[in-house]
Amino acid sequence: MKITHLSLIDYVYKFRDGPYVMSHITQVDLPVRLVRLEFADGRMGWGEVVRKGFYNDLAPQKEDQVVTSLQGASENALEEVVVDLRRQGPEMRGLAFGLETAMLDATARQLRCPLYKMLGGLRQEILDEYYGPTAMSVDELETLLSTSPRLWRVFQLKLGVDSLKSDIERIEIAMKYASQEQIVLADFNGGLTRERAIETVVQFDDPRLIWEEPCKVLDDNLEVIERTGKAVMLDQCMDGLPAFMQALESDLPHSLAIKPAFLGGLVPARTARDLCMECGMRVRVDGPWCGSVAAAAVVSLACGTPKDSLVASCDLRQPLLIEENWGDIRRSAPWRIGPSPDFGHGIQPTFT
Repeated sequence: MKITHLSLIDYVYKFRDGPYVMSHITQVDLPVRLVRLEFADGRMGWGEVVRKGFYNDLAPQKEDQVVTSLQGASENALEEVVVDLRRQGPEMRGLAFGLETAMLDATARQLRCPLYKMLGGLRQEILDEYYGPTAMSVDELETLLSTSPRLWRVFQLKLGVDSLKSDIERIEIAMKYASQEQIVLADFNGGLTRERAIETVVQFDDPRLIWEEPCKVLDDNLEVIERTGKAVMLDQCMDGLPAFMQALESDLPHSLAIKPAFLGGLVPARTARDLCMECGMRVRVDGPWCGSVAAAAVVSLACGTPKDSLVASCDLRQPLLIEENWGDIRRSAPWRIGPSPDFGHGIQPTFT
């Protein structure tokens, strides 16, 4: 089927509480690119380009070139381009994710079904959403945790922005205020060397604490687990299906994070999810902070994970200032989210 319209629409979100700080980047605003796709048979769908870090100034130019080359092309040609973009590596996988999301959304809308039905169905209607606030000082963290209602089941603690001594204090404060039912993700975003990670994680022995990606490289993280026996979640080092196969064959991680935007689409992310389910591995399904389209698409994938296997998911607009009303992720209670029951991913931008 021929493409009759394909365009990228630039859109900028602001962070609600000022710059969002992590160990590897500080985000002041969040530029995204919406994908609008229409076919000759009347199908129409929306996607969203989600880039890793938003620090590559050449990415928009390359994305524009790809979209220009696809004008008037066939649907089969579009599918082939998506596969090729994934092979090109992390730089172009965000575009692959956006294009594939738009294709799946268009087909789901035509079939008059929610997107999750095309991604393996619905295993959970309501998901636990983790809370991941910006990195903050030790005092700010204690104020937050001592005064908040603590309704979240999973709290992600951003680390690695100053000294390791301060990080250890932050972890001690988080464990002091966490209830017996809560989980704390100590997220270093790959900021530690292997030896420093080992020295750090052995200082704690608390079943509520999960170490999230202490090292940048998969092999280093696996060695940290093997030498310490601690619960470790692997995140951005899970950058392709070979990494998932290696982690699953090792049987060492506590859990694996699945980020569809970084894998180049919902389809490879579904494959990763299903591999993990077959091997009995717990997962977290999320991604980087993003706009409404990508956030809804991720929840559509997450809800196909059995409850006992899903550590958490996230409304990935969590720290953003959302002013538009394009449709929404369902929210039944604070820190409980679910997929839209509408056709496709349920988001309808109002651009004309």
